[in-house]
Amino acid sequence: MRGLVFVGLFNLMCIVGYSQDSTAVKDTQYWHRGTTLSINLSQTSLTNWNAGGQNAIAYNALSSSFVNYEKEKLVYSNALTMAFGQSNLAGKGWRKTDDRLYYISKLSHKKSEKLRYTVYLDFLTQFADGKNYIQSAGNPSRDSAVLVSKFLSRGYSTLALGMEYTPLPGMFIFFSPVTMKTTIVGYQAFANAGAFGVRPEYINKNTGKRVAGSNFLFEPGAMLDMIYKKDLAKNITVQTKVSLFWAYMRRNYAINQATGSFKNDSYVFYKNVDVMWDFSLVMKVTKYITASVTTSLIYDDDINVFRSKYASDPTNPKAYGPAIQFKQVLGFGIQGTFKSK
Repeated sequence: MRGLVFVGLFNLMCIVGYSQDSTAVKDTQYWHRGTTLSINLSQTSLTNWNAGGQNAIAYNALSSSFVNYEKEKLVYSNALTMAFGQSNLAGKGWRKTDDRLYYISKLSHKKSEKLRYTVYLDFLTQFADGKNYIQSAGNPSRDSAVLVSKFLSRGYSTLALGMEYTPLPGMFIFFSPVTMKTTIVGYQAFANAGAFGVRPEYINKNTGKRVAGSNFLFEPGAMLDMIYKKDLAKNITVQTKVSLFWAYMRRNYAINQATGSFKNDSYVFYKNVDVMWDFSLVMKVTKYITASVTTSLIYDDDINVFRSKYASDPTNPKAYGPAIQFKQVLGFGIQGTFKSK
């Protein structure tokens, strides 16, 4: 619920800001601002329903805002996406179905109409605690909740210097061979366990004292980011974003289970690529009513997840580990757009 309140307050400030008179700003013509708000609701109620089923209620709120500046060869763009959703199935309590806080900023100098030198910065985290629910062996009607993520645990920030190419209207391809990806793990219990790839807790061989796990992981590497947005029809818009990151080298942490000290902390050549792919298709039914389909795919071998194919065998050693994460949301609800003149 904290995430929903934050989304609401931010968007209220944006709307109020757009309503202010900006004629006093001399270069206001170079600024472009806008916010799109949407909320999708669903509810199912069953009484003496022979076919079976369960009562359910769900909501999903989304805010997408941008602030851009363009003058001569200087281009400065900012985008903020906030999403939060919950569902309540058969009185089991509210459970999170969507949660994202994502900010991206680019400062560019035009070399030509299609090519720009660009400094890229982004930040990604979530609002509320993330939990996995596993059916209790002793009581099948109850689920056991396992904490797997929190605000800033995990968090990601990427700083990159490269070039952006726009071969087609609505298409942006950014490549950087000079990229620093930072993983943030603020919750110390996760950091001590070495979650999300950070250095885990260990015992110093010389002093015998326990050293807390690191809250940060720094990875130099290369990045490729591609965005494409197109209006398929007057009332249908499709957008896709693919982000690939390859770390040049990684520090391999190995703990001696008997002594708790490092037995290996050397750097190794890294072959895996982190993938983040978002897709959305939005159809406007009326001015304020929309139907949408959104998907997200993530692969990062620093993230150990509960693999769905082992749902009936959670104690299996292979039940936890890196895997392709996929989310799909089908929504029908209310949407409003506010833009500066």
